[in-house]
Amino acid sequence: LGRMARQGVLPLSSERGLALLDAALATGRPWFVPVRLDLGAVRRTGVDHPLLRGLVHVPPRRAVVAPDSGTPVADPASLWGHLAVLSPAEQEAALLDLVGGQAAAVLGHPDPGQVTTDRPFLDLGFDSLTGVELRNRLTAATGLRLPTTLVFKHRTPAALAAQLRSDLVALHAADSGANTAAPADVANADRPGRSGSSESLGDLFVESYRQGRSEEFFRMLRLASEFRPTFDAVRARESVPEPVRLAEGPAGPMLICFASVVGPSGPHQYARFAGPLRERREVWAVAPPGFAQGELLPKDLATYTDATAEAVARHVGETPFVLVGYSSGGWLAHAVASRLEEQGVTPAGVVLLDTYLSDGVVGQLGPELVGALVERREKFRFDFGDDVWLTAMGGYFRLFDHWRPTVIKAPSLLVRSTEPMPGVAAGADWRSTWELPHTAVDVPGNHYTMMEDHAASVAQAVQDWIGSLS
Repeated sequence: LGRMARQGVLPLSSERGLALLDAALATGRPWFVPVRLDLGAVRRTGVDHPLLRGLVHVPPRRAVVAPDSGTPVADPASLWGHLAVLSPAEQEAALLDLVGGQAAAVLGHPDPGQVTTDRPFLDLGFDSLTGVELRNRLTAATGLRLPTTLVFKHRTPAALAAQLRSDLVALHAADSGANTAAPADVANADRPGRSGSSESLGDLFVESYRQGRSEEFFRMLRLASEFRPTFDAVRARESVPEPVRLAEGPAGPMLICFASVVGPSGPHQYARFAGPLRERREVWAVAPPGFAQGELLPKDLATYTDATAEAVARHVGETPFVLVGYSSGGWLAHAVASRLEEQGVTPAGVVLLDTYLSDGVVGQLGPELVGALVERREKFRFDFGDDVWLTAMGGYFRLFDHWRPTVIKAPSLLVRSTEPMPGVAAGADWRSTWELPHTAVDVPGNHYTMMEDHAASVAQAVQDWIGSLS
C-alpha cells in the first residue's frame, strides 16, 4: 500500500495517511479500508498488482528482439532506429525476421526457422486467438495500430512484413516532416493510427458492464454511430470489404461466412471453424464494413444488403454457395439471402450459428454476452483497440432495430449451443431460437466456446447438413 501511495495510485495527501496505514498493518488484523483509487495513475505507472488487474486493463509491453542484433527492443523507436540505416530490401528482410520470430514464439516453436515465411498463416496453424496474440506483439514492437484481422488480411509472413515496412516508412516520413519530437516521444505519441494508453470507449464499455449498465451503454453507442461517416449506393462497391479466403477444397457448395457485429468483428471469428474444412471446401469470410479505421458505415439497412448482395453475387459467379452467420452475423446472412433471392440468386442454404434476434441479444442476453467478451479480453490479454468497432457495433444494432427476418426459399439450419454462458440465471430462457422454418442441430459449448473449443463439432454439423441437401 505504501508503494502504491508513493506512485500516486492511492491519493494520500499527508504523512498522516501513511501513518494510519502503518498502524493498521502493525495490528496483524485484517482491516476493511475504503479508498479512492486514481485509475489514471495505475495506467500511467503500469502498476501490476492482483488487486488492480480487474479494475483497469494495462496492455502488456513485451520486449522483442531486433533482427540480427540479439538485443531487446524496448520501444518502437528502437526498432525504427535499427531499420532506418538499412536499404529497403534489408528493411523488409529485417521485418520478415521479426514477423517470423514473433510468429514462432506465438506458436511455441523454439526455432524461428520452423516458420516458413511464404506459407499462409492459416496453414502455419494460426487461429483467431493466436492471430490476436501475434498482432499484439507486432503492435508493441512497431508502434503501429494493427487490426485484429492481421493474419487474414495478409496471408503470409512475407506479405505482412512488406506491409509493415510500407506503413513504418510512411509513418516516419510524416513524422520527420511534421514532428520535431525526439524518437522516443514520436514512438509513444498518442495520435490516430497509433496504440495509446489513454482512456477509451473500450474502457468505458468494460466499466458499463461492471456497473450493470450495459444496456444503457448500447443505447449511447447507437446514438454515437449516427455521427459516423456513411456510404450510399454510389460508393457502395468501394466500401464493402472483399471476402477473405479461409479454406479451399474441391467440395461444393462454397461457404460465405458473415462475422458477428458484437465485439471486434472480422474474419478471425471463423478461423477455427474453417480449420477442419481445409482441403475439403472453400470457405470465405465477409467482414461488415465500418469496423476498421477509415471504413464507412452503411447509410441504412437497404444500402448494406444491396451492396453486400451485389458483392456476394459477383464473388460466387455461377458456383453454388451457402451463407453462414455466427451470432448477430446471422442477421446479415439472412438479410443478404433475402435480397439475393429478390434479385433471382438463390443460395443453396443459410446456416445460423447460435443466432438471436436483435431484441433478444441486448435485452435478454446482453449482460452475459458483454461479460463473456470482457472475460476473453482479460484472459487472452488482448486490448479492444480503437473506438471504431464500438461505434460500428452501435450502428449495426441501430440498423437492425425492430428488424424481423422474412421468409426465404433457401433451407435454413440453426446450430445451437447446449450450455448457457456464465452468469445466466437458472431457469432462464437462454437457447437461441428462429421464428421461420428451419432444421435445428445442437453442438457442445456455450455461445462463445462453440466457435473456439468446439469449432470442429460446429464445422461437422454444417458439413452433415449440407450433405443432406439435394
